[in-house]
Amino acid sequence: MSKKQAKNDVYKKRRSPFLIVLYVIVLLALIGCIGYFFYSSMLRQSDYEDIVRQASLNETEMIITRIEEESETESETETETEAVTETEAVTEPESESGTETEAETDSAAEQETEEAGQTQASSYAPVLTVSANSEVITAGDSFDPVSYVESITDDVDNMYTLWRNINVEGDYDVEVPGVYELTIYAVDSSGYVSNKESFILVVLEPETETASETASETESETESETESEAEPDAV
Repeated sequence: MSKKQAKNDVYKKRRSPFLIVLYVIVLLALIGCIGYFFYSSMLRQSDYEDIVRQASLNETEMIITRIEEESETESETETETEAVTETEAVTEPESESGTETEAETDSAAEQETEEAGQTQASSYAPVLTVSANSEVITAGDSFDPVSYVESITDDVDNMYTLWRNINVEGDYDVEVPGVYELTIYAVDSSGYVSNKESFILVVLEPETETASETASETESETESETESEAEPDAV
C-alpha cells in the first residue's frame, strides 16, 4: 500500500501543473469570448446608428428635392398659363353681337344654376366658426390650427363627429420663420363641405439677448435726445 500510495502522490504532483495550465487556458478562452461578444455588440450598435443617421439624411434630401420640384412645376405652370392667356388675347377674333348675346345668356343661366346648387348644398353643409383668423408665434412655439375652431354645427352630425372631420389645407413649419396661409373647414358624413375659413400664421425669429440689449440702448438714446431737445424749448 505504501508503494501504491507513493505512486499516486507522484502522479498527482505531476498532474497538478497540467491542470493549472488547462484552467488558465480555459479562463483566457472565456475572457476572449466575452470580449469578442462585447466588441461585436458595439460594432453592431455603431453600424445601426450609422444606418439610422444615413436614412434620416436621405429622407431630408428627398423632402427638399420634392419641395424644389413642386416649386419649379408651379413656376412652369404659371409661365405656360400666362403665355396661353397672352396668345388667346392676341389671336382671339372679335365675336359677333349675336354670339356675344348667346354667350352672355348661357353664362347667366349657368351662373343661376350654380347659385341654386350652392344654395341647396349650403342648406345641408356644416357651419364652422373660428375664434381668430391669424396668429403670431415665435419659432419653436407650439401651434394647433384646430384649436382655433370655436364652433361647428350640422343638421345631421353631432359636434364630436364633425370635430374629427376638420381639415386644414396648407403647409406650415413652426421651426421656420415666415408667413403661412392655411384654410380650415369640415366635411360631414354626407360629404357636404362647410364654409372655408382663411387663417394666417406668422412665425417670427426668436429674439436674442444682443438684439434686446441693442433695442434697449436705442430706446435710451432716443429718450435722451428727446429730453435734450425739449430743454431749450422750455427755456
